[in-house]
Amino acid sequence: AYNEVFNLASPEDATYESYIDELVKCNGGDFKREPVTVQQVLERNIPLPFPLDENELYSGKKSEEVLDYKYTPFEVGMKKTFSVVMGIYKNN
Repeated sequence: AYNEVFNLASPEDATYESYIDELVKCNGGDFKREPVTVQQVLERNIPLPFPLDENELYSGKKSEEVLDYKYTPFEVGMKKTFSVVMGIYKNN
């Protein structure tokens, strides 16, 4: 990997809809939603995993090919992350 640049993006498209759908699944369907506009997000300084007003697609194909890298499927990663976060939340 010396002198190379890699974009570590899985082949799955991530959208806010897919993100929320996975959170709902992880929480057994019990997930409170509060629709907000882009303006409200900016005004309230709500932290988000990616911008609401931009679309960018990245490819991690080079890392798969050159490094034989295998990405964790989005659903699997979300389940693991959700489990860890809920464990921390319940212990505090």
